[in-house]
Amino acid sequence: MVFTGDGARHLVFGSDGGIDHHPDRYLDIRVPPQVTVEVPAPEGHPGPVVLVAARAEARAGTEREHRFALQCAKDPAFAGYRVRTERLIPVVALVPLDLSGAPGRARVGTTPTRVPDSTESAPHSTGPPHPRSTRSRDCSPNT
Repeated sequence: MVFTGDGARHLVFGSDGGIDHHPDRYLDIRVPPQVTVEVPAPEGHPGPVVLVAARAEARAGTEREHRFALQCAKDPAFAGYRVRTERLIPVVALVPLDLSGAPGRARVGTTPTRVPDSTESAPHSTGPPHPRSTRSRDCSPNT
């Protein structure tokens, strides 16, 4: 997914080159909509990136159209993606969350804990690995 700054928030575009179904990454950020993203570090910060907790909010209507048009102007390939698919390419705002009041959840600026993927057993599990979950690709950005 393409990522661009938009003031305090960031925008991602679920284009995946104009394929006929939404990219898995877009489906993954819809439920739950809380995500942790790496963004370029502000000037003076040690290191190239920082982690930011954010809420994913699909944009709709005129705001979505405006943001998509700006992205097409910035990267003309996006205009081609729009004509390659019948689906509406999602535009999602990643709105930063202030988790400072929840110390156990305030992961901003720290290294994330590695979470086993769904094909691995959890360290405390004695059972077989869980099968990788599948998600429906027949989703609209408004559901």
